[in-house]
Amino acid sequence: MGKNSNITLICTAIAYILFAVCWAASVGEKANWLGLLILEIWAIVVFFHFPMFYLRYPFVIFTAVTNILGVLIIERTSLFLPELNTYGYSKHSLFYLVFTWFLVLSSIYILEFFLPSSESVIFKKETSLNLKIRNIGVPIFSIVGIVFTGFFLLQFLSVFFHPFFLEQMDRFLYAEKYISPLQGKLIGYFTYILPAIVAGIFHSNYRKMSLRALIVFAVYKFWTGEKFGAFFLVFCYIFTIISYLKQNLDLKSTIKYLTRALLVLFLLTGVIFGHRILLYHSTVSQNKNYLIQRIAQNGQLWWAMYDLSNASNLDTYELNDELDMFFTLNNKPTYKSGIYKIMEKTTPLDLFWNKINSNSRYADSTFASIYYYFKEPGLMISAILFGILFWGLTRYFLAAYSYMHIPELIISGKMMVIMNTVLTQSDFYMIFSYQTMICIFLMFFLGICRSYLARKNALG
Repeated sequence: MGKNSNITLICTAIAYILFAVCWAASVGEKANWLGLLILEIWAIVVFFHFPMFYLRYPFVIFTAVTNILGVLIIERTSLFLPELNTYGYSKHSLFYLVFTWFLVLSSIYILEFFLPSSESVIFKKETSLNLKIRNIGVPIFSIVGIVFTGFFLLQFLSVFFHPFFLEQMDRFLYAEKYISPLQGKLIGYFTYILPAIVAGIFHSNYRKMSLRALIVFAVYKFWTGEKFGAFFLVFCYIFTIISYLKQNLDLKSTIKYLTRALLVLFLLTGVIFGHRILLYHSTVSQNKNYLIQRIAQNGQLWWAMYDLSNASNLDTYELNDELDMFFTLNNKPTYKSGIYKIMEKTTPLDLFWNKINSNSRYADSTFASIYYYFKEPGLMISAILFGILFWGLTRYFLAAYSYMHIPELIISGKMMVIMNTVLTQSDFYMIFSYQTMICIFLMFFLGICRSYLARKNALG
């Protein structure tokens, strides 16, 4: 955190006041631009006083930027939205979305300001990753790395002669044909190990093993039609750890890492273009149009639901559709909750079922369902809660990394996937699911066990 970070805290307070004034004044379209201006100025101030903030929370910031840009594109152009079968036009829907994202980001910043990560590390970084069983050192990280690499290598070999570009299938159709339901579940489970593998890159004894594991993972994912999501997840883990290791760098040095992060994002965009060239033989112009369309897609559900949300009142019957998904063992989607409900309400019926039948969902719905059910109070409360949850989960991940605790890294991987889905897909029931409760129980259980062992070792 920079020496003049108090200035950022004051600017944050001023931004809250300005947003409140704009909200109360109801200045229509001008509020959209005033909101954007306030957010941009605040983001610039944060950049100069805490630039590592942008590397520590890449998923939240990327989602916020693409969500806002998506709505902005739709509001300011007559772009055709094929999934909604309509053209974009101005609904003045941007202000509430901008303010909500400001609340998320500012909540995280305030927590970072008052609880800086440098003061949260209690234990010294472990130098050995061996688990002692009856005085025998078991190389736990090596076992995890070998199992992870072996699993994805076997998966790759099983589909080696069927790359997506020869089969002419996107990842959804590819998975339906070549990946069994059991394989799909196992792939999901092994993906939770990614944070541990990424952490190994920063450990001198395990760097080569971790890099080999990530290469095998990346090649397999690309081979089966993945074009961004899984690679971006690895990107987030890597730069979150870098933000922790390099948090005391000056602004000039930090800019170098931010530049590298942007270059990696451009590279990932290149992967998307390469994927489309191989699959659809797209031209440069078509790829450019696709990128604009894809960004707009990230904002289309908020934009499409905005008028409907303003005209609706809380319907307890509809809300029960969401509540019925809490703590259920039934994983089959009902299409009456989360992003599916938003899709159903904003999409022509034939297009909606085409999406369902192709096992596909739209990009982001973010706060669309919160606003639909709970209006402005819901936006404010949920934004602050999201900020707290992402801050806490990131802190847990970094603590697990600093001690190189493999189980905690794997749990944080699972929780990251849950929270990312909750934020982008409106699947709020996942917070109140048995899998989340199990993860939370394991967090506390492992914490108690490690505290007990620490005290036992201290007493000799």
